[in-house]
Amino acid sequence: MFFKRENLSDVFPIVALIILLCVALLSGGCGGKKGAKFSPKEICYMNMQSIEGAIKAYKSETGEYPKSLEDLKKVPHLAGTAGRCPEGGKYIWIPGDPPQVKCSKHGFPR
Repeated sequence: MFFKRENLSDVFPIVALIILLCVALLSGGCGGKKGAKFSPKEICYMNMQSIEGAIKAYKSETGEYPKSLEDLKKVPHLAGTAGRCPEGGKYIWIPGDPPQVKCSKHGFPR
């Protein structure tokens, strides 16, 4: 098996929190105006922040950073964190310690 079962219980709350925060932000449920609208660029940045959280979770579980976005997609509970740029940009993997992701249209998240 790819991951040790005992490690999943340590990382799952972090991943769940990231996903819940993104949902709350998109629905306007974090103290913002009800039904707050985000620009496509803001949504893209939120997607990239989710990817950053998934990279950290992957490292926590495996002891090493993923080699690509495809590595994240192979892990069932991290697979949905990649998202897509709402304006058609492509997420570009930049290897490093830690690896980074930037959008071909919007660049790095601020």
